[in-house]
Amino acid sequence: MAQPPGQALAQEAQRRDVRRAGLARRCSNRRSQAKGHFRKHDSERGTSFLLQIKSACTVANKIRKLRKKLDQIKNDKDFHLEPHLSEATVAVGRRRTTHSFVRDEEIIGREEDQKEIIARLLDCSSGKSVSFVSIVGIGGLGKTALAQLVYNDDRVKGYFELKMWVCVSNLFDEDLIIKGILKSAQDEYQGDPEMSNLQDIENKSKDQLQRLLRRVIDGKKYLLVLDDLWNEDRHRWLELQRLLMGGSWGSKILVTTRNQSVVQATDAKSAIHVLRGLSGEKSWELFKMMAFGDGEESLDHKMKEVGLDIVKKCAGVPLAIRTIGSLLYGKKETERLYFKVREFSKIDKLNDGIMEVLKLSYDHLPSCLKHCFAYCSLFPKDYVFDKQTMIQLWMAQGFIESLDGNEGLEDIGDSYVSDLLCRSFLEVVELDHDTSEVKMFKMHDLMHDLALKVAGDECKLISLNEGDIGGGIRHASFASNSSSLKELTSLFEATNLRTYLSLKSTRPSMQNLSQNEYHGIFYKFMHCRTLALGYADFCIPPSLGSRLKHLRFLDVSENQSIQSLPDSVTDLVNLQTLKLSGCRKLTILPTDLRKLVNLRHLLIDGCDSLSHMPPGLNHLSSLQTLSQFIVQKTNHKVDGGVGRVDELGMLDKLAGSITLAKLEFLQPAPNKGYLREKRRLRSLELKWSADQQEDNSESNELIVWENLRPHPNLAHLTMFASMGRSPPSWLSSIRNLVELKLYTCRKWTYLPSLSELPLLRKLNLVGLAALEFVQEMSETGKTAPLFFPSLERLFLLNCRNVKGWYGRRQLVGADQGHHRYDSQSSFPRLASMQISSCPNLNSMPLFPWIESLRLDGGSAKLLEQEVKAAPNCPSEAVLVSTFMPLSKLKKLDFHGAVDLKHPMLRTLLRCLSNLESMCLDRCHKLRSLSRGMRYLSSLQHLTVWDCKELDLSKHDDMHGTQW
Repeated sequence: MAQPPGQALAQEAQRRDVRRAGLARRCSNRRSQAKGHFRKHDSERGTSFLLQIKSACTVANKIRKLRKKLDQIKNDKDFHLEPHLSEATVAVGRRRTTHSFVRDEEIIGREEDQKEIIARLLDCSSGKSVSFVSIVGIGGLGKTALAQLVYNDDRVKGYFELKMWVCVSNLFDEDLIIKGILKSAQDEYQGDPEMSNLQDIENKSKDQLQRLLRRVIDGKKYLLVLDDLWNEDRHRWLELQRLLMGGSWGSKILVTTRNQSVVQATDAKSAIHVLRGLSGEKSWELFKMMAFGDGEESLDHKMKEVGLDIVKKCAGVPLAIRTIGSLLYGKKETERLYFKVREFSKIDKLNDGIMEVLKLSYDHLPSCLKHCFAYCSLFPKDYVFDKQTMIQLWMAQGFIESLDGNEGLEDIGDSYVSDLLCRSFLEVVELDHDTSEVKMFKMHDLMHDLALKVAGDECKLISLNEGDIGGGIRHASFASNSSSLKELTSLFEATNLRTYLSLKSTRPSMQNLSQNEYHGIFYKFMHCRTLALGYADFCIPPSLGSRLKHLRFLDVSENQSIQSLPDSVTDLVNLQTLKLSGCRKLTILPTDLRKLVNLRHLLIDGCDSLSHMPPGLNHLSSLQTLSQFIVQKTNHKVDGGVGRVDELGMLDKLAGSITLAKLEFLQPAPNKGYLREKRRLRSLELKWSADQQEDNSESNELIVWENLRPHPNLAHLTMFASMGRSPPSWLSSIRNLVELKLYTCRKWTYLPSLSELPLLRKLNLVGLAALEFVQEMSETGKTAPLFFPSLERLFLLNCRNVKGWYGRRQLVGADQGHHRYDSQSSFPRLASMQISSCPNLNSMPLFPWIESLRLDGGSAKLLEQEVKAAPNCPSEAVLVSTFMPLSKLKKLDFHGAVDLKHPMLRTLLRCLSNLESMCLDRCHKLRSLSRGMRYLSSLQHLTVWDCKELDLSKHDDMHGTQW
């Protein structure tokens, strides 16, 4: 627990006393040294030294006076200084964050609110085709959580054809909102050829966006959630509203807001649900869960009284209850009592009561976390933070320190994020699908307000409208449509900035500036630890490295002007992170890059013009991230020489992702493995240039594959354009592989056995022109006991020579007959599959659990075989779903299915009772649908496109069933 301010001052006084005594001793020593010094040196230098002594003694006198004041404070009884239990502030234990976010079932006390909102959404009596429902309440009550509960309710899912969610926040920008709506609608229209334009939203004009929005929603019964709306300008809303009114009868727009005037500006006739605080009973239930774990812990009367008093102060606000509950979790009874008596009793339910509750939780943070939390105020509300980037920013400011020097700063930073999540200061946005580790997070609006409050004037998100910025600011960020970086830096009076961040929404320009103007701009940054000028087009001045000696984080990514970096960059010896991603014209890195001995993260992905790597990267012993390595001929003529791929072997700390490009220049090196010891490497991409490869002997190919063998911990592997005769044998031995992508390896006729990889979830085979089969059969004709036990997604594209899934290298096409249907020996978890441009593929293993299936330009007989393989294929009178093939299928798309005819389709449709969406595109032999449609009891979306022979004029089947 945090110390009371008086005792903290007293302890600080003691520390200052020690420092004062030390300084006095040094002054005394300097006087002694000065006596001998002046015997040997002239009077001018002696005078200078005396001035130094005088200055030091003056400081000592000031400290002595301050010490007296602190002693008076310490002895002042009004401060009530007492010993108490104190929370350690020097370290934070590492914790996993898998369960740090709140699941739907953890949202307590909103059942009645949920029922009422759903009833209003399903009510069609408003008299308008599109009507509004608004949830209004103060921050922290859980408006967004309630909207999410409603949005994901099965009744809501079944009622609306289209659902979309946009977080608007306090920036009401019509184009951004439209883009958010269209992005949210992408999943609903996936595979629809009419809506292919949804894939390129960011580059569309205002007129294109508006036309596309009308195409998406017009005629659909849709639900649109506008979360966290702040706009009170009726005129601005009407400009957007006219685009949203084309929905069919029963469409709804659900708004969450803190202000009823926002509702009036949106629609005065909106159904309003005012969200109140939780009841005392539900507040206590939530508090028990957060403070005591499972909420079932038996409490004595005294502890229950403490808890109830705390809950009362939180005024029914879930965010406050969660935050304080998290603070008390794991505390001993004496600590909880002290918290209630000495600290929580100071909070009254005044206007700022909730903020004071949150501030109290902040006061109890370890000091290291306080800095990290306040630093987040540099970003706007609803900003989604990338965890790795934030850790690098914290490191640059010295907020992260290793106590024993053994644990990596990144690992400690990860534990900081975990702790802030556990204490409810941050919220999880995205988890890594493979590891369940946090990738992205955000702050609740109230927490953002708190961060602004505690950061004060040191951290500021600035705008051009503010005028000059005072000298007290240390950390600045900028998000604006301004195009002039010179204009932005002109706002700063002083040169004491430690952070300057140009956020992604900006693209400031520094074109056509003189050397003096460059000097003036970067003079403002001379004390910066962090300089982020991403998405800005400018040429880095030659003096950058000599002027910005303190830099630890430099981001100039997405700069389309940089062709090379000045040599002075290598003078940035404190640099930890250098981000050059997306600098597409960058052709060369500094020759002496090895001088950056503290460099930990070098991001050069997307630097498409980079020709080679500089030599000496093996000296960067702290390097953990190297997003790309460009292989080049060893005799390539370039000043300073060319870096060799074997230098990677000495970079033991490499982690994350790396791409090895231009592998056609890699020379075989027997008994060498460049990646074999990289146990922290998660993702590897191997790329060859297809038009520059020379034939290698088979023995050299085997050596190269061994040179590239990764550590078995690797999770993601991509290979592009290898022209080798055969794939590497080690493919089947990477036991932790989760995702495998093979592109344009045109000479491979077979693949190693992949079916027994226990964790493989995604498999992409694209452009394997010579591939004849996917899975090699054993000599007995039986498949392996394990058959893709974890595979969930399969993508086969443009493998035009593949004839079947199974085969042998010498006897291609074996075992092409049907197999007895057995759900246990088929793909046990395959849920999504796409087969495109594989015209000769005529047999597949069974896929009984498939949920989404797309067939492009191939034979529909694959599905017919799937149905016929079942031992009890249902008749028209009896539908059995327990072991029925395709019974789980919800989405089915045919594109260019040349042999799809009515009898075949009717056979399929009998099994598709759970199908929700079907697309028929360019099925030119299909003439009728009606006799099979009656089986599709769950169908919600049907798209028919360019089926020239199809007659939809008759809607009744032979039994008179309307579909």
